[in-house]
Amino acid sequence: MFWITFIFLVVTSKVSCEPQSLRILYGRDAEEGEFSYVVALFSMNSNEDRILAPRQCTGSVIAKDWVLTAAHCLLFAKLENLYVLHTNFTVSPLISKQYAKAIKFFIHPGFSTYAFNNDIGLLQVDKLEMNSYGQLLAVDHLTMIGLPVTYVGAGSTRETKGGDDALRPLQVGEAGITTCPSEVVENYYRVRQKYIICLAATTDNIFQIPFYGDSGGPLLFEDRIVGVCSIGSGKSFLNGDSYAAVSPHLTWIYNVLHNKY
Repeated sequence: MFWITFIFLVVTSKVSCEPQSLRILYGRDAEEGEFSYVVALFSMNSNEDRILAPRQCTGSVIAKDWVLTAAHCLLFAKLENLYVLHTNFTVSPLISKQYAKAIKFFIHPGFSTYAFNNDIGLLQVDKLEMNSYGQLLAVDHLTMIGLPVTYVGAGSTRETKGGDDALRPLQVGEAGITTCPSEVVENYYRVRQKYIICLAATTDNIFQIPFYGDSGGPLLFEDRIVGVCSIGSGKSFLNGDSYAAVSPHLTWIYNVLHNKY
């Protein structure tokens, strides 16, 4: 049995429904080799050898040449400039050359920018083979209320961008799964959201939150992926931060990976 204590904090402001690239604040650095399947999505002009936008989103390599991320990370992506950074996050990809070119992406057909339902996307990349891959957990997310989870992100740890912060290791946060607040279930547009997982801060990690650059990153229970980072409240604590549940989308993911979509 898992015992976990939550502090539930109440705010009156609405949760933003605009696309956001989220990032973990006050998380810990991932250790070397930890979460080796987690990658960062970035934009680069390969002809000019110039990075256009570092660490736009996060993703998980779940099979050879396939990255699981959030649909909204791919919504306005320019395929010709889209790359995946892997393995070494403390050295510029222009130096390490540890990146792979995106060749195709898939947005879940049920994705809605109004409700952020089905915020699941898949990115096919050129020649990306890892020693280990992220494993998806086929468990109904509604049965996981109260369980402790870990979330991982690849973006910046502060609102300002650039400098050394663009070369930080992956960041890791801890939380617990909770019942979604009413303002998340029924958002600003009065559209009900489905298949989402909401988080509550633990007493030990009250200020940890996903932030800019963490969108698409994995939510893990016992090292298996149960969700993908979707919407953030933008507050200084977890309140309305939600992840797209993976289990309702396993059939779609399988079909895309096996060319049945």
